[in-house]
Amino acid sequence: MVTPFLEHIAQQILDKGNTDRLTVVLPSKRAIVFLKHFLSKHISGPIWLPKIYSIEDFITELSGLQTIDNLSLQFRLYKIFDANRPDYNDDNFEQFLKWSQTILYDFNEMDRYLVDPKSLLTNLRDIKELEQWSLNSAELTPFQEKYIQFFSFLYDWYKTFRASLLKENLAYQGLAYRQAAESIVNLKHNFDEVWFVGLNALTTAENRIINHFVTNKKATLFWDADKYYVEDDKHEAGLFLRQHFQQWGNTKLSSFFENNKTINIIGCAKNVGQALTAGNLLANFPNEDLTDSQTALVLADENLLFPMLNNLPDSIQTVNITMGAPIRSTPLFSLFDLIFKTQIKKQQYGKNKFHSKDIQKLLRNPYLSRLIKSSKLMSINRYLNKKNIVFVSTSSLKKVVNDDSQWNILTYIFSDWSDTKFAIHNIKLLLDKLKNQLVKHEASVESEILFSFYKSIQILQNHLFDFKEEIDLKTLRAIFFQIIGNESIAFMGEPLKGLQMMGVLETRTLDFKNVIIMSVNEEKLPAGKSINSFIPFVLKKHFQMPTHEERDAIFGYHFYRLLQRAENVSLIYNTQNDDFGSGEKSRFITQIINELDHLQINKKILRSEVNRVNSIEPIIIDKSDSIKRKLKEWAAKRVSPSALSTFINCRLQFYFKYIAKIFPQDEIKEFMEVNSFGTTIHEALYEAYTPHLNVNLRPKLLDEIKNATLMAITKGFQKEVGERMNHGKNHLLYKVAQQLTSNYFDAENRFLSECEEAFFVTDLERSLSHSLNINGIEFNLFGNVDRVDKVGESVRIIDYKSGKVEQNELSFKSFEELRENPKKAKAFQLMTYAYLYAKSIMNITSFTAANYSFRNLDDGPIFVILNKTKLKIDELAIQKFEEELKILLSTILDDENEFYPTENKDACQWCDFKSVCGR
Repeated sequence: MVTPFLEHIAQQILDKGNTDRLTVVLPSKRAIVFLKHFLSKHISGPIWLPKIYSIEDFITELSGLQTIDNLSLQFRLYKIFDANRPDYNDDNFEQFLKWSQTILYDFNEMDRYLVDPKSLLTNLRDIKELEQWSLNSAELTPFQEKYIQFFSFLYDWYKTFRASLLKENLAYQGLAYRQAAESIVNLKHNFDEVWFVGLNALTTAENRIINHFVTNKKATLFWDADKYYVEDDKHEAGLFLRQHFQQWGNTKLSSFFENNKTINIIGCAKNVGQALTAGNLLANFPNEDLTDSQTALVLADENLLFPMLNNLPDSIQTVNITMGAPIRSTPLFSLFDLIFKTQIKKQQYGKNKFHSKDIQKLLRNPYLSRLIKSSKLMSINRYLNKKNIVFVSTSSLKKVVNDDSQWNILTYIFSDWSDTKFAIHNIKLLLDKLKNQLVKHEASVESEILFSFYKSIQILQNHLFDFKEEIDLKTLRAIFFQIIGNESIAFMGEPLKGLQMMGVLETRTLDFKNVIIMSVNEEKLPAGKSINSFIPFVLKKHFQMPTHEERDAIFGYHFYRLLQRAENVSLIYNTQNDDFGSGEKSRFITQIINELDHLQINKKILRSEVNRVNSIEPIIIDKSDSIKRKLKEWAAKRVSPSALSTFINCRLQFYFKYIAKIFPQDEIKEFMEVNSFGTTIHEALYEAYTPHLNVNLRPKLLDEIKNATLMAITKGFQKEVGERMNHGKNHLLYKVAQQLTSNYFDAENRFLSECEEAFFVTDLERSLSHSLNINGIEFNLFGNVDRVDKVGESVRIIDYKSGKVEQNELSFKSFEELRENPKKAKAFQLMTYAYLYAKSIMNITSFTAANYSFRNLDDGPIFVILNKTKLKIDELAIQKFEEELKILLSTILDDENEFYPTENKDACQWCDFKSVCGR
């Protein structure tokens, strides 16, 4: 491998001697560790190390100020805003957080580039005023005036904010930069000789400070640059270096891009595809390249960190992560955000109870299983599903857990969080419990996440203690989400061991033999144009502040500098387009292909073969001895018309449901289900009609039955969904049930007004059964008939349907069609009821059977039709149906008949098992 840049610097430091009087300034803290490592390689005994700083720490020390964290800055800025807010602006802290981060960013940039704050912010206000001006309107609207007034206050806020910080010797980074740069001429310091090493893009403040040391002969500048991008005036990677050479003189340039190197350009889909590809590349590297810090895995997108950690090959024993990862992307953040949502919704519902779906989301969080036994979490889930509990109290949860030690932990989650200080206290207690589980002797990703999270919570607690404004739980969550969620976890491992995993900025001045860069896409590398700032492009250009053009040049330098000494380079990009076009490979890849064609460049696009759904082999179940035994057990119990209809419709579904006895997982049903809706109406009719069996029904009596039915429906809904029947979808269903029932009785009254004969209801919910012997096996058939009535001397079997019924569903040309055509399921069900009724009532000569559909009541009872004629069900009809029934039952038993899926895929739409057989 070519000698790394920092190793050259280390050798020059040692060759110079007098290292104790030397100060070295590097771009990053990571570079400091590597420089010390290279120094140790070239010495045989103890020496005085030079002072070594990152550029940020060096300037902060020059300023004499102490920089504070972002969370503290937000609280300080709010106090400034609250003391001097525009008349119209009544933003509370939660609303303030939506725009305060943008202001802090602009203040920071303004100071880092030594921009005159009054001039910039006054111009900003004027531009905003011009934007609101229109030829069509003589005066500004009140909203427009308030908008402009907001920008009029920025300069006052800046002055007060800056003064309040300086008064306590505090600063944000930009303020420290401004203080150091503006006082550098008269500043007393003990830096006799300073080496500025490996810098590239400099802020105006950095440039002024470095120029002061150069002018006073106290500085030496070391640039890491290559002819390829510096000597080409149009190459963005060399933009800043060319400016520096013009200001401070040229330096010797390297020509590493003329050396042999292999560059693999690989396109693959999504983050998971990139992670798998990078994992495969790493698995093929020699072990020494993975253990001696010779391989770098660079993530241009920080969201790739956790997918990548999950896809590292087993051969990698040590990984050093040095990059920022947002706390928001961690499962730990998700846990506490879920707790906040659960507590806030509890307050919103006003029931002093938790919504069960919120509880179930919590139960699935991986961190909760670190605190609570899985058996306890499962018992809570089973309890909620089995009892169909939508809102659950804390006392009920405690009874289910039934373990004081486990409940003590859950108390931190389910106790009342109305007091936000108590809520923060509970969060810290939960973090303490997690610390006992996660923090081991060696640092881990989880322990780093936990430490960063705890630190942010502690700072938040300190500020809330002194915060005068009332903060409710919703505002606390906004603070948690917007401030803590945006904080980065600064992973800092052992940089001299194992695979080096880092972000793009962390690669500054570092060199590796093998480099893998992921997400080499536009909007990632280089980063996109969008940035959170109130300052428009034209103002930034005028005041020489960085725009997206300068940011592109910065990323260009980091990218090419990292490649220049590498021997093996793999550039992985995402080929999958989304709504924002992120599937476009980076312009850097196009530059390499077109400008570095003398190198070995291998291009590859990876595609995974995905089997089409319709190519899945159908599931076919043979009748083993075990299945035959279960079939006999099923036959001996109760064989329903629904079970037989299921067999006709889909034999595989019949097997899953009635033989294998696979049931859908219990789920909490917040809204009344379709089957419960129909059952409630059925039961209400049964309750209302029962006292009036065998009574000649007339309009006045029917009105009494109607009122009783409506009251019974109300009770039924109260039983099923409780007070939820008065709200939302359940209330609509309740009103629909009442309306359908009223319509039903209107139809019955119309029938009575036209009927000259006596009309009796003789039976309700009549349980019927009959046994059939098929090949020595008894089939116990059963069914419940909703209603049996008599019109004059004519007997009718009525089956209520809450759904719509068409006449063609009850019409058939032969009894054989009932056994073979799944579309005649309603006719088959009615004929089965008729068969059972005929076998149970021996003295009846003939009768009819009909569905009474609540969806098309105007049609009245829809009767079974055979060959376009209403079927009179007599002994002959029963005999013919029994023949078909015996054939059907024999088919179910036949060893040669397997259980296979239906060919009619439309029938699979509402099947509980469609995911099992790939439909």
